Amino acid sequence: MVWGFAQGLANPHSDLQLHIPSTLPEKLSESVRGAESLKGISYQTHDLFMGDYLQKIVWDAFHRTRDVWGKKPRLLIIFEYWFLNTSRMSALTLLKTLGVEIFVVAYRKLENVEEMASYPTETHVFHWQQYRDPNAMLSELALSVCRSLEGHRHKKSSVGDVRLVNGSGLCNGIVEVTLNNSPRRVCIWGYDSREAAVTCRQVGCGPLMKMQENLAEPGAEVPMVEKIHCSGGEADLSKCSVSLWREQPCFLSVSAGLVCAQSPPSGIQLVGGSSVCSGKVRVNYGGSWGSICADEWGRLEEVVVCRQMGCGPAIDTAEWKMPSSLSRSSGNVLEAVYCHGHESQLSECGSVSATSKTCYIPEAEVLCSQSVISQVALVNGPTGCSGRVEVYYKGKWGTVCDETWDLADANVVCKELGCGSATEAPKAARFHPGDGPIWLEKVFCNGNEAHLSECGAVTSRRGVCDHSQDAGVICSGPEPQP
Repeated sequence: MVWGFAQGLANPHSDLQLHIPSTLPEKLSESVRGAESLKGISYQTHDLFMGDYLQKIVWDAFHRTRDVWGKKPRLLIIFEYWFLNTSRMSALTLLKTLGVEIFVVAYRKLENVEEMASYPTETHVFHWQQYRDPNAMLSELALSVCRSLEGHRHKKSSVGDVRLVNGSGLCNGIVEVTLNNSPRRVCIWGYDSREAAVTCRQVGCGPLMKMQENLAEPGAEVPMVEKIHCSGGEADLSKCSVSLWREQPCFLSVSAGLVCAQSPPSGIQLVGGSSVCSGKVRVNYGGSWGSICADEWGRLEEVVVCRQMGCGPAIDTAEWKMPSSLSRSSGNVLEAVYCHGHESQLSECGSVSATSKTCYIPEAEVLCSQSVISQVALVNGPTGCSGRVEVYYKGKWGTVCDETWDLADANVVCKELGCGSATEAPKAARFHPGDGPIWLEKVFCNGNEAHLSECGAVTSRRGVCDHSQDAGVICSGPEPQP
């Protein structure tokens, strides 16, 4: 059994997840569920075997799916009872490489259990049988987890300036970040193309072209940031996680160096589709038009393209076809693009310039609606400036799912209706469930748009939301008339 939980939130999309196998002895299960140290923490359950669970979150790490239980956590707590096998150890090693911090509670005496957990083992491995009182062990576990979460939050807000030094220009050199007012270099073993793409974007350059290893001078002590974890779409490294823990000190003190392009892609086209709002994506980069390798292409990137092309929401068809054969990426100008969904154009996303790698899915494609949101209304609220959000789309009124609904989205609705600014973005059908179609599954506004139709959005053909998830808005009130 897998538990996903966060303090005060019954939400599986958590930075912290707890895995309890269905084979766990009843005594242990009861102790965990009744632990005083874990009370006040809400959770949801889902039946998955450990192997299936690890497979889902490893898949999500590479393909950025939005499956609820495929969401890669920042911290993972594993209660282990039976045995360790090679495939499980390999999966956990990969998760640690991807930035997941792992705590392990061993119910029985197991060999090599320390290899499952993150470093240092003194704060990440707990042996159940060494404690007379299970609550004492769970209290120590909770304390270690809370300290780690607090450390993540502290580090996330303390990253300052970022620059490339000792290079031939502003867009190449060794990565140097300011952490707690101290300049540090970044260990290359905890830094990959996603972090590099964010760095290139932050220093005002184009896509990542190359990563380089930089050895420290013999005998020199170079202050290092051991690990940075980004999704790739962040505007700067301060939005990423910089861990306080580490698997081991930076091997050979090798720091990361980058070569970034001087400028981002300058334009996009859709070709070969059934309309101007569908087809294969072509980008103008470096004076040449080419495609994007789609191995890491996802719904967030599609949202941005649809918005940039002036089309309606991206259409989630849930269709995926494996190509009959692999294709070389000679026609690709970008190897990867990383967006958050709120960008107004693809050039604002992190990206990686193409290399000679083989693409499993050679060309990125999109399917955008040709229809746009033409009207917005608030219904079932106590005033004309609060209520359930309904949108007019394809000739019918329908609701909006609350999956990504936030204050920025609500603010645009208030602005469009002349109701001031948003004070709250209620979820879970606060203003009663609607009864028409659910038109928008996800909405991505910056909060500065004048109309909801200007925001990125996803409409789904899968029926992934129901009316218990209808989004609402509470605005500050009507704007005064001039």
